[in-house]
Amino acid sequence: MNATDMKMLRVSMQKALDEGEYGRKYNITVGNASYSPEGTGHFKVEFGQVDPATGIASSPERDEFTKMATLYGLTPDDLDAKFNYRGTTYKITGLKTRRPKFPISVVRVRDNKGFKFPDSTVNRQKRWKGSDRDHATSPSTLAGMVSAGE
Repeated sequence: MNATDMKMLRVSMQKALDEGEYGRKYNITVGNASYSPEGTGHFKVEFGQVDPATGIASSPERDEFTKMATLYGLTPDDLDAKFNYRGTTYKITGLKTRRPKFPISVVRVRDNKGFKFPDSTVNRQKRWKGSDRDHATSPSTLAGMVSAGE
C-alpha cells in the first residue's frame, strides 16, 4: 500500500459513510492516515452528534470556543461567523487553546478547507468591520460581517 492507495481508500470510506444513516446522523469523518511500508496503517475517525435544528455537529473545538472565546477577544456568538481576510471569506468553526500561535479554527467558505488563524488577525478584522458606520451589525460581534462580494 502506498500514499495514493491510502488517499483513495480514505475517499471511498468517506463516501460510504456520507451515504449511510450513521454517517449523516453523527457527522462521521475519516481524517488523516498513517501507514507503514509493511502494509499496516490506521485512519483517524471523528464524529459528533448533529443538532437537528441547525444541522451542525458538536465537536471539542466548538465547545471550547463557546466556553473560552472571551479570553481571545471574541464572543460565543462569533462561532460560525464569517469574515473576509485578503479577499477570501472564512467561517469560524472553533477554538483550540493548545495552539497558542493559531488558536482559531476556520474554514474557507468556497471549498470548506480548514485553516488556523491567530486570534489577533480575527480581532483586527472584527475591529475594522465594527468601525464601519454603514454596516448594520454591532461592532461587538463578527456575525454578519462579510461583505456582499462573498
